[in-house]
Amino acid sequence: MRDTTTLQSRLDELKEELADIDDRRAYIKGQIEKATANRWATGEYADPDWFRRANGAHRHLGVERAEVCREIGEVGRALRAANNEASRDLFRKAVHQIVGDATMDRIIERHRELTAEAGEPA
Repeated sequence: MRDTTTLQSRLDELKEELADIDDRRAYIKGQIEKATANRWATGEYADPDWFRRANGAHRHLGVERAEVCREIGEVGRALRAANNEASRDLFRKAVHQIVGDATMDRIIERHRELTAEAGEPA
């Protein structure tokens, strides 16, 4: 189990990175739209090399954004799993403290029986 604080800090970093990518994409998109509007208003085209580089940068940032979103999903799932596991462990510890060893053993055995009847792995 990975440390939840490590996962949470990585998730925060990724969200900051996503916000930065979105800001850069919005800036580039604004520049492209400004050049396009200028072309329609004046008939004057922007430098073709600049226009090509700007569109390429915008597309590249879109790919980067997709990769960061994918990683945010993976880290988020891992964080939820770690939190669920920690919560389960605390619940088991609390039950064990209240009911004692003998009752806990009976609960675990009954769980195994029900799991086997349901055809699920123990």
